[in-house]
Amino acid sequence: MAVFSRYAKVLEADGSQMTVRSALALINQTLDEILAEQEGDFDADTRFAVAWFEQRGFAEGPYGEADVLARAKDTSTGGLEEAGILVARAGKVRLLRRDELPEGWDPAADRRPTVWEATHHLARRLETGGEAAAAELLRRLGGLGEVARELAYRLYTTSRAQGLRAGGARLQRARRRLAGDRPARERRARAGDDALMATPHQVVYEVADGTARYDGRTLAEWLPQVIEEVVRACDPLQIILFGSLARCEEGPDSDIDLLVVLPHVDPAEKRALMGSIRFSIDAPVPIDVFVTDPDEIERRKDVVGSFHYWPLREGKVVYERAA
Repeated sequence: MAVFSRYAKVLEADGSQMTVRSALALINQTLDEILAEQEGDFDADTRFAVAWFEQRGFAEGPYGEADVLARAKDTSTGGLEEAGILVARAGKVRLLRRDELPEGWDPAADRRPTVWEATHHLARRLETGGEAAAAELLRRLGGLGEVARELAYRLYTTSRAQGLRAGGARLQRARRRLAGDRPARERRARAGDDALMATPHQVVYEVADGTARYDGRTLAEWLPQVIEEVVRACDPLQIILFGSLARCEEGPDSDIDLLVVLPHVDPAEKRALMGSIRFSIDAPVPIDVFVTDPDEIERRKDVVGSFHYWPLREGKVVYERAA
């Protein structure tokens, strides 16, 4: 809808004027594609919880309805109770609220950890212990924490999300406390460097004149190092910077948004690839890395509302492989 308010007319591919109805259909189609792709990262229990939450929130529903949905999501009501995200009694079923989750939850000791559970424990830590406590849990969650953050943003778009509506942005700020520190710490852990693990570098985050600084440098000042590390990690065709930094609107909540263009990206490996690239970056700044390839760009570049639309129009090419 921001597109309609920004321009006098929005045109179809054939040059005719696009109606709001057509725009909404395109937006919903693209959203469905994105959500379907995103659900591929969720475990079966989380897929059930998301579907139930979007239908009923934390309210009770019939056991039979829950049983049918659980089977469709390749899980069971018994398994969901075992996972600690659902309670069933007297023919009724409901999701556990955050305040009903066990305190001091340890993901390493959980025999059946879920993205849903991780997301709500993170939200609870934000409420009870602030961003520092959430950042510590985020560190312990490892890769599961990244998917949990995505789920928080998805729940943000659901009208029944209630307390999680601010959770996505707050989790981003919590993640900022670990920005750049976690990849280095994980590599040290793999190498068995206990001394370095015991005394990790703490990134100094401060805001001055409306701009965030990490160890004394702005995002723009860290950008060349980030680009160099991404190039070294995956030898891309292009790197496109988009978002507030590309628009020269860097603020305290900004991060570095990069669209990395590779020769070919297998959809089934996209998530792992983005994680691998992000893992290779040592710069202590918040970064979101997305990957694509020329074929996907060609299919989506003119689709209003698609992820590629604005980065390809307003983004800046900050690296291009020599011919």
